[in-house]
Parts: sequence; C-alpha cells; structure tokens
Amino acid sequence: MKEDILLELYDYCGKKFDKKEMSNMFKQRQKDTKKTLEDLKDIINDINLAKKEQAEKKMSSDIFSVYWILKEEKIENSENIANNMKGAFDKHPYWKSNEEQERKIKQELYNLFSKSKVNLKKAVEVVTKLTKILKETEK
Repeated sequence: MKEDILLELYDYCGKKFDKKEMSNMFKQRQKDTKKTLEDLKDIINDINLAKKEQAEKKMSSDIFSVYWILKEEKIENSENIANNMKGAFDKHPYWKSNEEQERKIKQELYNLFSKSKVNLKKAVEVVTKLTKILKETEK
C-alpha cells in the first residue's frame, strides 16, 4: 500500500511519520495540488478574456496594459485615459530607456489623472506601478 511505502520516509529531523500523519500530509498535498490547478485555470481564463478584450478594443499591448491596470485599480475613465496615452507613447517612443522621455510620460499620466479627479496619492501609486510593469515588458 502507498501509505506503507510512505511510512519509510523521514522528515528533515530524521523522525518517522506515523500512518495518520502521513495520511494527513498526503491529503493536504492533494488539496494543495487541486487548488494550484484551479488557480492556474483562473489565470488562463483571465489571460484569454484579456486577449479577447484587447482585440475588441483594438489597442496596442502598451495601451491595453495601461487600460487593464487602471481598470484593476478602479480608476474611472480607464479606457479614455489609456487611449489618450497613445499620443504620449508615440511622441516618446524611447521612454523605457530615456529618463527625459519617461518624465514626459509620467507628466502626461498625472495630467490625465488630474483631469479625471484621481487623488494624488493614488495617482502616484498607479503611475509607479504602470511604469514598472510597462518597463518590465521590454525585457
């Protein structure tokens, strides 16, 4: 039986497990695996929904990323703000590697947030998150 084989295993301290401990560990591992698979299924579903929405909205990956993050952060007018960023990204194509252009992108975001009445603290958090995530996509 599997449990009998598992009883021969030792933990890090060299202590043998009894049948009840081993059975509980085995059941917990099954629960953990099932939860992980469910989480992966949810992630894949979210990715598929995002791809579908991006295609429907006809947004580039950077613009859609801005939209998606703003939506997740519950920023009002997230789609409008994201679409308004297209001009800034076009004007500053090297913003991910050029500090001056990055400042211009951030200024544009702050201006758009200000017009949308996003409070300053939230704006700073979201701009920091956005620039970090968008820069990571470059790597």
